[in-house]
Amino acid sequence: MKQTNDIMKTWAIPLGFQIFGQEIGDHTWVAGDAGYCEGCCFGTHTKPDPIYCDQSLWKEGKYTPPATSRELHNGPASAAAAACIAGDPYNFMGIPSQCGIVYAINGVCHNLANRTLYPSGVTVEGALGYWFTQAIYGTYGTMVPMPLILPLVPVPFFPFVVPNPLFPAALAWTAVVDIQWLTILTNCGVSALTKAQTAGDEWTDYLRRVQELYVQPIVPAQKNEWTAEELFAVQVKMYERHMQEVDMTLAFRRHGVSPDKMSALHGLWADFHRPSRENIDSFFKGRSVVNLRQLPKVNLNEQDATLLANSMNTAAGEQLKKVIALLGPDDFKTIYGHAPEQAFLVINPMILKEG
Repeated sequence: MKQTNDIMKTWAIPLGFQIFGQEIGDHTWVAGDAGYCEGCCFGTHTKPDPIYCDQSLWKEGKYTPPATSRELHNGPASAAAAACIAGDPYNFMGIPSQCGIVYAINGVCHNLANRTLYPSGVTVEGALGYWFTQAIYGTYGTMVPMPLILPLVPVPFFPFVVPNPLFPAALAWTAVVDIQWLTILTNCGVSALTKAQTAGDEWTDYLRRVQELYVQPIVPAQKNEWTAEELFAVQVKMYERHMQEVDMTLAFRRHGVSPDKMSALHGLWADFHRPSRENIDSFFKGRSVVNLRQLPKVNLNEQDATLLANSMNTAAGEQLKKVIALLGPDDFKTIYGHAPEQAFLVINPMILKEG
């Protein structure tokens, strides 16, 4: 798997999970016939991934994916650059991570695949749940959706709420997420799509404009000690930039949906992502500063991971219900690409536990 150039192909396969009684989500990954493959499993399998990237899947020089898979898109890119961007799985504060995506904190497999595909001009658009996931995390995992990761999480026993172990990690990652992403691109010698590459192509022009939103980091340099006011200011800037991406996407996807509905939909996402100073202050608890390097590592057993995944999926599901109620089934399918009863963001508890 040391090819210099390749046609990057995006693949999707049903996850097989159910939430609210419905099949949800697709797993996505990247593979090219020339031999490059990234399974996007955040280290839950060895590399090469034995499910999606095993050598036996290449027959007569052609990649044959697992049964029930479907190809989404393809585009030319350097396999070496893709491998550099994807990198190897690692651990951030106890949470499985890869390519600057901390699982559930700033993305899932869709975002990891999109980062790997960055130079190719394609994404995993068309995967079940893609556009809804993108509204939560951004195309390239540049948004940390704090409303999904509240300081306290409900439990079915006394005291009925407990501190959320993911909250400190999410708070810390807001301060470095775009620095890490830009560092990866710089180290791999990758830049945004150029206007010449997007001439006359609505999709790649849209993707270029999304990429260009993130060419300057919110935080100019990484530091360890932060005040609540400083972290809140970062969240406000992240929020404002993400809402620009949301606006770009809604304009790109609207296809005849009424302006009133589009304005109301913007409002739903603005309310969903709006930063909360109260939540940050509750974490600081009177401390003047917090050292991000001294925050506790997350150590989840299967029960804890399931509880946290269910909490995040439920919160995403509540947002989904609001969006469906506003748009109705036809307009929802126009913007989000699937029937409303099919899919939304899914957090897999078994990946969380792997940390």
